[in-house]
Amino acid sequence: MCAIIVPVANTLIWRQEDTRSTFKSLRDLAVLLPLLLLIFLAASSPNAFVLYPVAIFSSFGLVMALTLVNVVFVLGLTNQVGRFASWRQLFPFLTVGVILAVIELMVLFSLKTAALQFIAQH
Repeated sequence: MCAIIVPVANTLIWRQEDTRSTFKSLRDLAVLLPLLLLIFLAASSPNAFVLYPVAIFSSFGLVMALTLVNVVFVLGLTNQVGRFASWRQLFPFLTVGVILAVIELMVLFSLKTAALQFIAQH
């Protein structure tokens, strides 16, 4: 998912466009397959010692993905697309993106909890 979100966000955020490809060749992409298999096996493990890091990293990845989507959305609303040359300039928008991502996840959690309680009562 990040292989698509990050290049799109980079194109819309930065003043200087980076034309480098995310994956230079199919070999670079193939190198990720053993890593993906290892992550899959870790996530399938019943061992809590393995599952806690998987849960933390996947939660962090979800927040970062939502943050990037929110940053792009906020930049579009404020007409600030392609105007940033440094991370310092982008920091206020990243902060708003993180806050929106956390709020979105909290709302989704509340809706899920309410739906499960409704189902349990009926």
